[in-house]
Amino acid sequence: MAGQLVVAATIEEALKAKQAGGVFLAGGTEINRLDSLVEAETLVSIRKIPELTGIHDDGDVIRIGALTTFQDAVECDLIPDWFKEACLYMASRTKRNMATIAGNIAIMRTDSYVIPTLIATGAKLVLVGDEGEHECTVLDYIGGSSCGKGGASPYAGELIKEIVLVKAPGCVFSKRYANTAQSHARLTAAFAAKSLDEVVMAAAVKNGGIYYLTDLMKAIKDDHDISEDALVDMVMNCDGAEFPTDIFGGEKYKRYLLGVTVAEFLAKAKKGGLS
Repeated sequence: MAGQLVVAATIEEALKAKQAGGVFLAGGTEINRLDSLVEAETLVSIRKIPELTGIHDDGDVIRIGALTTFQDAVECDLIPDWFKEACLYMASRTKRNMATIAGNIAIMRTDSYVIPTLIATGAKLVLVGDEGEHECTVLDYIGGSSCGKGGASPYAGELIKEIVLVKAPGCVFSKRYANTAQSHARLTAAFAAKSLDEVVMAAAVKNGGIYYLTDLMKAIKDDHDISEDALVDMVMNCDGAEFPTDIFGGEKYKRYLLGVTVAEFLAKAKKGGLS
């Protein structure tokens, strides 16, 4: 249990406290929950740092400050509907009023509400660290195209300053599977494409990992009319991802869900005119 709270007034103060062994605190929905993934003696509150606030239109992109809550995003006219849909997978309005989008990315949970959609749409992060400010994709933040199990990001020592959404990533679909709206998701998947030669997909498998669906993307590019059975068979026989049997469902069931979901995304894209 944390025994010290540092309230940072600037990004520099926050980074210094982080380097001394602290962890960033924003909404607190992860740190304060039972069985949290986060353990630290020092919490570094970033809520008073003005550079981390606001949602701004910046030409071809929308810039979302790190302290933006899920509810802030849902209520903002600048946020595209496809991202609002992902934010609303967090069913509790009380929780949406507390939890920040940047925090949900940083914790890299394997039931993340938004990471699959952000990866599929090519979203980026503005990070600040010892060497200053730079950008990376959400995909790179969680470990690159191999992705895999949630854990420490290669950029874990840096502070997320902004999330950068591409305004026009093509058609975007996402889907979340859980026993109830409030339950942890056994699977969350997302699809984005401007054409069937440019499909990008990602999935979060509870207790398995966050995956960039490279083989499935290539299969669709190679055959726009690939069947649902073929897509399901690919997932059922894939060795590059873990679908653990647990209280959220069996391995074969989770694999089947991903296969039919990808087929559903493809059918919707073709129905919408993509070729």
